[in-house]
Amino acid sequence: IENRYIIPELLQYDCTAEQIFLQLKNLIDNPQIAQKQIDDCQIALQKMGLGTIANPSQIAVEEILKL
Repeated sequence: IENRYIIPELLQYDCTAEQIFLQLKNLIDNPQIAQKQIDDCQIALQKMGLGTIANPSQIAVEEILKL
C-alpha cells in the first residue's frame, strides 16, 4: 500500500528466533523507530479506509448496528 518498507517481513529462513529478537530489540532500543513504524502503519490503514488501529470486535459491532 505504501510501496515501501514499513514492517520487517521475516519469511521462511529469515524467520528465526535470532532475527525476531534483533528486530524487537531495535524497536525497544530506538523508540523513535518504533513510533515511525506505528505512524506509517496508521497512514496505510487510513488509505485502506480503516482509520486507526481498532479493535476488530468494535468494528463488527459498529457494522451490525448500522444494519
